[in-house]
Amino acid sequence: MKRLLPPVLAALLLLSSASVLAQSAKADAPRPLPQKEKLIFGLVGKLRQYAPLLLAKALGEFDKENLDVEYTTHKSSDLIVLLSTGRIDASASQAGAAFFNAVAGGSEIKEVAPNGFAGPKSGIWVSRAWLKDRPWNPALLKGQAIASTTGNGTVTAYEVRQELAKAGLTLNDITWKPLQFSDLVVALENGAVNVAVLLDPLWMKVDQSKAVFAFPEVHDITGGYFFGPNLLVKRRAVGEAFIRAMVRTQRTYLQGEYGNNPRVVTALAKELGLTEEQVRDSAGSMKFPYDMAIRKDFAEIIQDTYLSTPGILTFTKPLPDEAVIDRSFLRAAGAGG
Repeated sequence: MKRLLPPVLAALLLLSSASVLAQSAKADAPRPLPQKEKLIFGLVGKLRQYAPLLLAKALGEFDKENLDVEYTTHKSSDLIVLLSTGRIDASASQAGAAFFNAVAGGSEIKEVAPNGFAGPKSGIWVSRAWLKDRPWNPALLKGQAIASTTGNGTVTAYEVRQELAKAGLTLNDITWKPLQFSDLVVALENGAVNVAVLLDPLWMKVDQSKAVFAFPEVHDITGGYFFGPNLLVKRRAVGEAFIRAMVRTQRTYLQGEYGNNPRVVTALAKELGLTEEQVRDSAGSMKFPYDMAIRKDFAEIIQDTYLSTPGILTFTKPLPDEAVIDRSFLRAAGAGG
């Protein structure tokens, strides 16, 4: 039998929770910069997990901070070089092996926030022609090359490693094939690759008579937003304004049944190249947590995954959390858990 809290204690807890939420909301309120500041943001393509980024611009939240955010598209392998040398200010990507190696080599780059948590169909897809009506079995991955935008040493390796373990296999039993974001679906459908990583919204564009979903990403092992020296050091107030707008956007537009908000649906459909019906039907399958917290053991388990494959990392002892993640920007916006 459950014991109920005394009415006074229950009321105090409710008041305390309301106070915390109010303080968080106040922390993410717009505080416009003294003058218009331009911020160049690099990404591999417009993915649905970047919805806060896309909506913050489309719905005017960056404007409220006096920010002019310009998107530029690059190969994943180029983002780290561009970020560490200051040619772009921030990026949306993964905490891949190249990121950890760059930090170990002295680059001033850190993850500052997570992106959206993947939906149930975001993950590994396989060719139906290759599968030949066989039921999915992780043992089928042995000897396969998995196509993705980032190739070897990526966050996706974590869930692939978990799937391989079910068949007694390891990451050493597969290879990776880097492809451009725009080529993944075509390559899978025409048989150029048998296995591919398709994130939202790419999987929505697949001809499902030619490819089938195999297994999902782990929902809280995700990519994120990264700052280089420009925002970590030189223009920190600009970085804080950017994260403030992102937190506010996520809390305002991407909670609950956000697929019922016409402004959100219209904006995302335009940004992602989807129909409004596709956005509505898939909304809610991807979660955007109110607190935008980065999992506390994230750096540890991802580095452990990369260290399980010889030669992926240039070092043998995991880098400490504070060397690769800066949670202070989230805290300044009343977020981060």
